[in-house]
Order: sequence, then structure tokens, then C-alpha cells
Amino acid sequence: MLQDSPVQPVQSLESRLPGATDLELDLLKQLLSIDPERRITAEQALMHPLFAGMELEPLSTIAPPPAEFAVCMSSPTTTVDLRAKLAVEIALARQPRESPVGC
Repeated sequence: MLQDSPVQPVQSLESRLPGATDLELDLLKQLLSIDPERRITAEQALMHPLFAGMELEPLSTIAPPPAEFAVCMSSPTTTVDLRAKLAVEIALARQPRESPVGC
């Protein structure tokens, strides 16, 4: 299937994004590197000079803390049983919580 696809000429980022600044192009090239050894991580990308002077939220505040589930693991269980217990816990976690008295 891919063998039958026509070969497209390579276009540089500069030609595809003519309004991009040198810093923006540099960041994109580092993020899009095919070689995983040369590709930068998201955390490294946030340290790129493009973002110098910007106030970014700390990475620890971006994602909410992981949910806690009260699945009892004291006895051996099958994957099917564990999935069923987890589904119940997820359904309970998604239910609206009652408002505290006096609110």
C-alpha cells in the first residue's frame, strides 16, 4: 500500500511556515527530529529560548493528582474480576458528590 504511494518532494519547515521566526523553527526542528536520541522532551522544550521570559505554570500543577480507588487486592483475583471491580469504583468516582451540610 505505501509502496504504491507517490513520492512527495521534501519541503523545509521554512518553506511550509514562512512566517515562523528562527526560534520557532529551531524548536519545531528539535521536537520533530526523527532520531529519538536528538529529539527533545516536553520538559526540555519548555526550557527552549522561545519561552524565555514567559511565566509558565510548574509542570506539577498541570495534571490533577491520580485518582484513588478502593479495590481490595487481599485475595487472588482474575483480570475479569479486577476489571469489574475497577468499573464499579470508576462509576462511583464519577457520581456527583453531595454538598456539605449548610452550603
